[in-house]
Amino acid sequence: AGIRVRPQRAEGALAPAEPELIALDPDRRAALIARVSGNTMMPDQVRTRILSQLEQEQVPARLVERIEQGGGRPQGG
Repeated sequence: AGIRVRPQRAEGALAPAEPELIALDPDRRAALIARVSGNTMMPDQVRTRILSQLEQEQVPARLVERIEQGGGRPQGG
């Protein structure tokens, strides 16, 4: 009943790690949300997804780093 599949990994390779999550203080969270909300070049669907992640108690550290390094800065006219 069905097909049996065995994942093939290189010797010693580990399964993908879960993303590192961090807690944000209210001021940092507000600054990140403002930066993402003000980005006029970001598609609405992406903005909505990122904002929903920023509203969570734990946020992916990589997402925070990307936004703080300029990935979410306003770029409109």
